[in-house]
Amino acid sequence: CGQGTLAQVLSRLRELPGVLSAEFDVEGEAAAFDPQDPVYVKGKLYGHAKLRIEEAWQAYRGDDVVVAVIDTGLRYKHREFRSSALWRNPGEIPRNGKDDDKNGRVDDVRGWDFVDEDKSPNDHLGHGTHVSGTIGARADGVGMVGLAPGVKLMTLRIFDENGRTTSSCGLRALIYAVENGARVTNQSWGGPARTWGEGMRKRYKRVYAAAWRAGVLNVVSAGNDGSTRRSQMPAALETVISVAAVKANGERAKFSNYDAHIAAPGVEIYSADADGNASYRRASGTSMAAPHVTATLALLVEQSPDISAADAVRQLFRTTWVVGSVRNYGAGIVDAAAATGQAPRMSGSKSKLRSRFKAR
Repeated sequence: CGQGTLAQVLSRLRELPGVLSAEFDVEGEAAAFDPQDPVYVKGKLYGHAKLRIEEAWQAYRGDDVVVAVIDTGLRYKHREFRSSALWRNPGEIPRNGKDDDKNGRVDDVRGWDFVDEDKSPNDHLGHGTHVSGTIGARADGVGMVGLAPGVKLMTLRIFDENGRTTSSCGLRALIYAVENGARVTNQSWGGPARTWGEGMRKRYKRVYAAAWRAGVLNVVSAGNDGSTRRSQMPAALETVISVAAVKANGERAKFSNYDAHIAAPGVEIYSADADGNASYRRASGTSMAAPHVTATLALLVEQSPDISAADAVRQLFRTTWVVGSVRNYGAGIVDAAAATGQAPRMSGSKSKLRSRFKAR
């Protein structure tokens, strides 16, 4: 290039015939995803830290993955759930009073209320809002941020104002989720398996197996009886991912059922509440643990949109943090950073413990 400074070389290049423009080629890098939601910044979301979610976020945030929350509904006016957080039925025209997609439900734009059989699955109890916040609260500088802030939340209400539901109601909601494109479902509910009739158990087994084959990942709470998850439905099924609860120090919570497939933070979890549009509360239970796994699976689906249910579960299980027995922790504690390949598996994880658990 001859002698001279880079600026002089650039000036000479600009004078050459046929050169329209000559500029420095400056290196750059993508801006880090660093949510400034105050609850997150203050460290109140310990589950996020346990999952090493900040490392996973640098590549994946669950963008546009449809996650169905089958629960008590959602407080839609809560500030954590801006319109961008909500799934929208592409086959339905809002507020026209017609069943545009011919699925037997009028104006089911955001989901469906299977209790009142209408288009407004509003939350009267707060449970579904709390779960939804952990999964998909938006990163908007206010309140908190969910573990997968890019997902689209499909709200399916199956519990009445008294916290009661039926097994058939839950099954109809799952069928709706599968038929309308959900890739992951969160089902933080269940009931004693002994009270379910044989016919209903067989129906659940068939429908959940069909969902599994279709690539839909159904995450369920293991139960809070301190007994085996096999005593609960739908957690007893083998085509679900049942989740036990652990405390901030990694110990399994005493209330949590054991024999679950995987474990996640579920004690004193801070999230949105349905009491107001800016209300929050802490809650404990395997219901609070399940959404940590749901969100992690949403990141995996974003990473590999065509991934099968079996492959997603294998990836989830082989990247856990193993801290104890399979009985207490299943495959281990979920680790979003390792699952998405953004960080190595936690040191101290013993492969022989993981290998004793067989992905279905």
